[in-house]
Amino acid sequence: KGYAAECGNVYSLTFTGNPGILKELEVDYYDGGRPTLFNQWGYAGLNISSMVYTKGVPGADVDYFATKCEGVKVKTKFAGDMQVPYKPSVNIWGAIRDIDSDDEYSQLARCLGDSDGSAANNVDTTDWDFGSYVPTDKTYEKMGGNPHIVKMVPTTKSDNFAPAYYHLVWGSQLYTYSNWTSYASTEYGKVFWLASPPVSETEEYNVYATDGVAEVVFYDTDEDHDLDVVGEPRVTATFSQGSKVIYTSYDTACESASSFIHPCLDKGDMIFLFDANWGRISSSEANGDTIFGSGGYHTVLTDVNKANNAWKYNNYETFTNTYYTITKIYKEDPTAKTFSVGEDRFRIVVDKGINWGATNYTDPDGDGLSNTGYVQIIKFSPATTGNYQFVSECSNRGTCDGGSGVCDCFSGWEGESCTVQNALAM
Repeated sequence: KGYAAECGNVYSLTFTGNPGILKELEVDYYDGGRPTLFNQWGYAGLNISSMVYTKGVPGADVDYFATKCEGVKVKTKFAGDMQVPYKPSVNIWGAIRDIDSDDEYSQLARCLGDSDGSAANNVDTTDWDFGSYVPTDKTYEKMGGNPHIVKMVPTTKSDNFAPAYYHLVWGSQLYTYSNWTSYASTEYGKVFWLASPPVSETEEYNVYATDGVAEVVFYDTDEDHDLDVVGEPRVTATFSQGSKVIYTSYDTACESASSFIHPCLDKGDMIFLFDANWGRISSSEANGDTIFGSGGYHTVLTDVNKANNAWKYNNYETFTNTYYTITKIYKEDPTAKTFSVGEDRFRIVVDKGINWGATNYTDPDGDGLSNTGYVQIIKFSPATTGNYQFVSECSNRGTCDGGSGVCDCFSGWEGESCTVQNALAM
């Protein structure tokens, strides 16, 4: 359906292989004078606009999610009737499903491994981090400050356009699939919650993990670099679909931010802006713990009580699972809206158009003022291990002589870029 400004056309450009890092497309003027876009009455630039954004895994020189979880094939399912869980919750849109044995559960947990950069606090014989927080009385569980990010790749390729997707995942410490519902009695292990919405409920996926670290950006009150889920506020963001500008609730720039901001952000850093069913208000748990952004989340996938409009069935945004690279981070002078409407001084510019929008001002810190966003920023810090280099000098099969520009190929390889295999020399 199309409603008012929502009417329009969508064109998708899909690469069947990795094109590397490309400058994002621009819809602008094609000869310096004549505009590209006209409305249906032939007027240029009147009541018409365009936006460009990326869905799925972007082109890259390095794949930081290159560790395949061997022996693991899973599906992703939304919350719902007779599902795990029965309805969405904060940082839960659904769960990883079809884990068919204890061994497959252990294989996946072991593959996900450490999430916070410290193996000292890993648990179980699988030597991994749940990425979740549970109080000592075990009355609830929440996503922690270091969740897991994985890459889901279809096990079968029906066509050349079947994409892979990143997903935000955290492990339950309290619930197994089988004790959540009898309809999951053939599934094993504790639940892997999906904080990002599933893209498909029928596709079977291989899972690829990373040695990198994902961190929720927060205000580190005790400066221990470890998120206290109960006591420490998070940095939140507002942004518009198609825009490259993010407005944050705190100054996050490493150069100018308070020492309480962790992790700080800098030019070149990678960040994710998942739709993770973030809470819009603070809320108290049964044991009295009051938690930032733990209330006001969606509890249904489709809000049929809304008026019949373009957003009726869009409580979740499916394609928010891509990363952005910071190209600029700075602080502006206050505007007319800064203190009367919402915080807009602290800004981040990223390398490509954001593929969804979150412009509402909310009150996740519970101070009674709806003057910040609700989407929390996740910084991803790549590791030096577990990666795959797509593009490198001499195809990773030789060394480059900087003086002559000629590759000195390793044994068994030849050619200008060491791409020809010489079987006799192997």
